Amino acid sequence: MPTGITSWLIATDYTTIQNAVNSVPPTGGVVYIPEGTYNSTSPTKFTPDLVLPNDRPVSILGAGANATILSGTSSAGAMVTLTGDYQSIEGLTLNGNGTTAGTGKGIVIGSAGRAIRRAKVVDCIVTSTSAWALQVLGTTDSAGSFAIECSVLRTEFRFTKNTAYGAARVGVGCTTIYLQESAFENSAGYLVDIEGAAGVTLLNCVLEKSSTITDDSRPFLHLNGAFQCVVTSCWFEQTTVLQQYPFIAIDGVGRNHTCSACSFHRSTTNPRVLSVNASTPGVVVISPDIEVIDPPSALDHFAVNGAGTEFILIGGKIATSAAYYTPKIQALASLIQYGEYPHVRIAAANSMTLRVPAIASAGVAAPVKGDLIFNNTNGKGQMYDGVVWRDLW
Repeated sequence: MPTGITSWLIATDYTTIQNAVNSVPPTGGVVYIPEGTYNSTSPTKFTPDLVLPNDRPVSILGAGANATILSGTSSAGAMVTLTGDYQSIEGLTLNGNGTTAGTGKGIVIGSAGRAIRRAKVVDCIVTSTSAWALQVLGTTDSAGSFAIECSVLRTEFRFTKNTAYGAARVGVGCTTIYLQESAFENSAGYLVDIEGAAGVTLLNCVLEKSSTITDDSRPFLHLNGAFQCVVTSCWFEQTTVLQQYPFIAIDGVGRNHTCSACSFHRSTTNPRVLSVNASTPGVVVISPDIEVIDPPSALDHFAVNGAGTEFILIGGKIATSAAYYTPKIQALASLIQYGEYPHVRIAAANSMTLRVPAIASAGVAAPVKGDLIFNNTNGKGQMYDGVVWRDLW
């Protein structure tokens, strides 16, 4: 028995995997599922929903994602549900065999009336579910439920069949959720949907939709009313001509999202890299690597709408089939909002070029020291020194 584990159970010693889980003592333990395929007819049966009890730390450990396979038609619930603190699933495949009309999920983290802490999914594959392949419950999903400091590491989520859902969802009230080195692929709905959560991090992940998707009606990453989300070193790729939605869509009232060092690859004129459709202070895109195959008249790379939006684009590289390399931003004038959040700075740095708003200095309400403009009244570049506007030439 590994050091520090109070109980080690072998699933095949029981008639069902649920019986093995229920036999873990209150101090917690591991249920090891040996190599093999487990379903409703196997000697040790697996049938959804497999529920880890909320009063003990239970870990489900397989022999590896390609070795231990739990297979069953996902019900209206989930294939596996983690309902307590310090619970985990590691080293197995969940094959949902779902339908496009179903609502069955893959892995659910959460329980009504509870804050779930430190749940973990590691080295798994979740495929062919009817609804979310991964759902971290929030307060609007189940009364009083939310998750804190939960993580997903080196896991693949793919082939969610119902377009109303997607590969992964993090709900309202959840915070510090980490999605790392994982893949979200070929789901008909969202790839990752963040609804009212805070501090969600995507690090070194792949978000990809291919030509196998015949109904592509959702963005890859959706931040709806979310706060302080970070997307770093992720790969976004679209190869289906159906895609009409952005790689990243920001909706609802949120703030302070950062996307840095990500690659965006698309084979058609759609989608946009980023679409901001609400008042979202503090949207920062740092050094994006954008590869598009479209003519100069194609869709803008960034569409930023909504009073109060602060959008900063720093650096980046764009490679296209045509001879233009400047980030295209829809309706540039609409970015210059002088209301509750007046100081919008747009730095589209490309070939040592800095683009600033063209506006008369008299039209800038409550400028801040360091603000840059091109004064279209006198044709001069100007910087505000904290007292007056100074000509730069």
